[in-house]
Amino acid sequence: MYDVCYSAHYLDVNYPMESAGKACARDLGDAMFIYFANPKDFSSQRYCVQSCPKSLQQIQCSSQDNCAGVVSSYDTVPTEHRLGLICSPAD
Repeated sequence: MYDVCYSAHYLDVNYPMESAGKACARDLGDAMFIYFANPKDFSSQRYCVQSCPKSLQQIQCSSQDNCAGVVSSYDTVPTEHRLGLICSPAD
């Protein structure tokens, strides 16, 4: 029992998580990057995306129900972080 609980918690902190609670790459396969709708607030509006969006580009996230109509307000570039792949602000 302990090993199962430990494994679940270990995986949760080693993958970026979208607002809906799914882990990018682990739970959502091809949606490997995490995109923050507001780069000054990492606690809300996080989406797992297949590629990092440019400014004014509609977000293509893992579940269109979660991000329908969401448009990127800033240019992003893919960045590899120790905790996963992140769409970082371009400037």
